[in-house]
Amino acid sequence: MQQGVRAMPTIDLTALNKDYSVYIPSMQFGSAHNLMMPAKKWQDEPLPKRLDPYDFNYLQPNNKHWHYKYALASAETFRGKERNAISARTGKEFILGDSGGYQIGTGNFRGVEQWRGLNEEEISAKWRGSNMREEIVRWCEINCDYAMTIDIPLWCCGEGTKESPDNSPFKSVSIERMIKLSVENLQYLCDVRGRWSSGQHNCKYLNVLQGNDLAQEQLWFDAVKGFKLDGWSLAGSVGRMGGPYRVLNRLLKMADLGLLDNGYDWVHLLMLGELRWSPIITALQRSLRKKVNDKITISYDSSSPYMSAGRLMIFNASTQPDFDERNWSHRTGKFPSTWGYATSVNPMRLNNTMCKGKHKCVMCQKGQPHLPHALTSPIASQLNVQDLISDTRKYAQRRIGKFGEEVLINNNVFEVVYGMIKANDAVFGKTPNAPAVILEACDVVADIVGSEKWHSKLLQHQRLIEDAVWFKSI
Repeated sequence: MQQGVRAMPTIDLTALNKDYSVYIPSMQFGSAHNLMMPAKKWQDEPLPKRLDPYDFNYLQPNNKHWHYKYALASAETFRGKERNAISARTGKEFILGDSGGYQIGTGNFRGVEQWRGLNEEEISAKWRGSNMREEIVRWCEINCDYAMTIDIPLWCCGEGTKESPDNSPFKSVSIERMIKLSVENLQYLCDVRGRWSSGQHNCKYLNVLQGNDLAQEQLWFDAVKGFKLDGWSLAGSVGRMGGPYRVLNRLLKMADLGLLDNGYDWVHLLMLGELRWSPIITALQRSLRKKVNDKITISYDSSSPYMSAGRLMIFNASTQPDFDERNWSHRTGKFPSTWGYATSVNPMRLNNTMCKGKHKCVMCQKGQPHLPHALTSPIASQLNVQDLISDTRKYAQRRIGKFGEEVLINNNVFEVVYGMIKANDAVFGKTPNAPAVILEACDVVADIVGSEKWHSKLLQHQRLIEDAVWFKSI
């Protein structure tokens, strides 16, 4: 007979995030679709602890386990797809739309992959003649609170960096043409904005900034700065890949031009999920609110909580950032799913690394932990290792089914979000207990933003701020 769900209070991570910068998990379509399925589609047997797929939708404010209202979703992977956690939103969530620029550049955007081998003029004609811009904007208008504008990244063309993918369809396109096409995308957005929302600007837009080096960054910025939208998104080397110096340098230049004033209320850093950045961004956000715009919010995202669980069965464990620099990285472990674990007669609790009580499993009897770290997130902490293993055949290639994957994903999102919050608490809490370099860097950021001669101070402290986030320029 199944045991009932033990009473657990809802943990509201949105509230716990206070006035900190906002980490936004990049939700993947497969998981978002799974959350709308009936439990029998996850596995034949009833889910343990009377759980239901709905319990895993942390976006819902009435979730009885835990809640976080933020998610990023890509137009490329969500457009035209079946009902999912994003399309079923109630309006109380905050959905940030990714226009799919990365997928466009690599050629993984549906339809773009057929353009490989074409020359610059052919590529330009294909892009202008496609319906991709309309599909992206329509999806964002219907589903998102904010969304990135449609950029075609400079790193994918022939004049880009060494990281430029050899199979990018845009390999033959010049920097100048890439910028021209992206400017045309901005003009298209301004022309059609509100078409799918009864003329209302329900979805606000973040003008994407990019550039492999400072010269390209300025060239791009000069081309797009005249479009009055609702905020900015820093991509590639203008954002995380360029390090905190590039981020501050660009934003403070924009502040001097009035481009972070009221109305430009959101800034997003793409593909950033490191703990050490979190308080640095919060220090920047708080300082900009004091000096420039009291409404401005800075956010950042990563897909790692989803990708590591779904592909690699990697789980995140609770992180406790403190004065020890070794505790400023996300803790992870490989989920065990061998035949021995699948058939163990002793239930192995996910929230313990070893069995408790007198009845111990074979591993614990040998003094060996069955988990490298405990899973203490609200749903995972109720379950056993065996609950996540659906295929117990001796030679099964993959033993984890939909339920096991979603437990690990749900756990990972919770732990990464909570880890960011605790990193901020370690710096801005009543009793700061972060490493000295991070505390000093946050103070320096506040001083730089508040200074009229910010550029000289930024140059003076560049090394300190980069060291605080373990950034090394390429």
